[in-house]
Amino acid sequence: MVRIPVLVVLIILLFAGYVGYGLYAERIAERRAKMFCDSVRPGEDAEAVLARAKTADGAEERMLRWFVESGRRPRTLRVMFVGLPPFSRHTCVIEAEQKVIKAEYLHYD
Repeated sequence: MVRIPVLVVLIILLFAGYVGYGLYAERIAERRAKMFCDSVRPGEDAEAVLARAKTADGAEERMLRWFVESGRRPRTLRVMFVGLPPFSRHTCVIEAEQKVIKAEYLHYD
């Protein structure tokens, strides 16, 4: 019977640790995404932005490429920073041709 309260306390501590880490991770990911978006200027070379995204601290590497949706223009680059795993994504969405058209911060839950 003594093991059950110990197990309950352990589960509560693990959950509290996850929540605490999640709050910290959310703030960091949001700050990184907004700082990256703020650094992107319309008219900037699109390939230079992609190169900078590949060296951005905390950016999800697997998403760092230009996407063209169904032959539409402009192309899109999504620079994602993970907040609370596994679903929270703080993202700088960049639209460009050869030069950047716009950059916008979005949060996906």
